[in-house]
Amino acid sequence: MTSIDELFKSSGLPNKRKLDTVKDPNEIYKSVKLGGSSNGRHAQVEDEDEDMTEAGPAPPPEGEDDDGEYGPAAPPDDDDEGDDEEGRFFGGGITRQEAETLDVILAWLAAEDSGAGRKIGELLADKGETMALIKSSLKEQAEGVDTSTDDGKEMLDMLNTLADCID
Repeated sequence: MTSIDELFKSSGLPNKRKLDTVKDPNEIYKSVKLGGSSNGRHAQVEDEDEDMTEAGPAPPPEGEDDDGEYGPAAPPDDDDEGDDEEGRFFGGGITRQEAETLDVILAWLAAEDSGAGRKIGELLADKGETMALIKSSLKEQAEGVDTSTDDGKEMLDMLNTLADCID
């Protein structure tokens, strides 16, 4: 068996990389100093034009739309724009009524207000399919709650109460 020293000895082959000859640091320093007036480490820009604009978004056109409204137009205030005749929603977000519903549900969860159930029913009265979907989702979540702890029992009670409010 061969020794470790023999395995790692130089094989006599030339190096794969060619190394530059080591230059004297003083020569490099002096050549840069003598080569020109600019410092090799810093970029320099000569001022050619005083009228150059700053970087960033383009300024608004002068003389047009001095009211300050720029960018895309605001969405319309019509809540039922995405609904069809049967109440199905085809829009890209939530309506004001749905946002109010979510606010009421969150407020009820935080304060456990007994009048919130009636308010939820009023806000969602015209959304039958949505109400059924929410109710079934609440029931499914209630089935998966671990009731071995007090928090689990409270969660189960809250989910069942919410599901009952949606009737």
